[in-house]
Amino acid sequence: MLPPWLLWRDPRPIPRFNRQESVTQIVRDPGFHEPADEDDCSTFGYFCRAHDRPYWHEACGEGPHLIALHCQEHGPESMWPQPLMLMFPAGFDPPLSDAQLAWVRADDDALQASSGGAWCPGAVGRHDGGMAHIALFHSVLGLRSAELLAAERLRHAGHEVVTPDLYGGETAATLDQGFRLVEGIGWSAVIERARQALDAMPDETVLVGVSMGTGVVSGMWAERPGTAGVVLLHATADIPDSVRPGLRVQLHAAEPDRFAPPERVAAMTRTAREAGVDLEIFRYPGAGHFYTDRDLPDYDPQAAELTWRRVLDFAGQGRTEHVGDR
Repeated sequence: MLPPWLLWRDPRPIPRFNRQESVTQIVRDPGFHEPADEDDCSTFGYFCRAHDRPYWHEACGEGPHLIALHCQEHGPESMWPQPLMLMFPAGFDPPLSDAQLAWVRADDDALQASSGGAWCPGAVGRHDGGMAHIALFHSVLGLRSAELLAAERLRHAGHEVVTPDLYGGETAATLDQGFRLVEGIGWSAVIERARQALDAMPDETVLVGVSMGTGVVSGMWAERPGTAGVVLLHATADIPDSVRPGLRVQLHAAEPDRFAPPERVAAMTRTAREAGVDLEIFRYPGAGHFYTDRDLPDYDPQAAELTWRRVLDFAGQGRTEHVGDR
């Protein structure tokens, strides 16, 4: 978990941060920690030092946004340029260190080699399979940073992603609180909000569900037989009778996981085989239920990274290499 002073405390909705704004500047300071290869900085947040506000997405206030990376272990760090931070506007030259510049140039060289020399800003990390429309439905805890960061990663790979807020802005800290939220809102209202969010989306929109979100996907699946694919994270889902043969489906779950017990996985496998569904199942032994959520104790960075790489391959229309459990 991030330290309390980095947790979001503003009563207004979380502001969005456009990384291509010319007023955004990456802060470096001689007193900041300089990450090394051996550092495992897996719990961090972005923090605007100009406005004293943490955030996940777009601009947090008026004037220049002096963005620092804050690691739970090391405190403020000199930000390593990661793919999401390479989409700088024309004329914006962030003050990167020699090591950071070397990293960018090496990644640039690798990209040009793989693309025949055609480079475009912001293309780092993109997949070559084309753009997908994706609807990502949140867990029982509500729409939180786990889903928002996943959506950012998918967008950067060239996809259009929506993350419907099925709770109307409310979130929960525990599963029990989340289940109470669902009970208060009503499952039919949750499904109707999901349905409305998909109204303007193409029929082939890929449906992605996180834990409880897999139940939402199950509810929408029968109504959208043209979906290009389904991704189920942290829980199984019912395959509808109307599913079309050849549909590509992925299931990612910890092993063991009470929301993906062996008997339900086996039943899903049988239904998929009988319906001609192209189902891939990936289990992650020893991981916790919410292993992709960096803000929870279940977080497993290795399993999370492997999962999102497989999802990116899936969304890019490429068949993932099934190497069994991690």
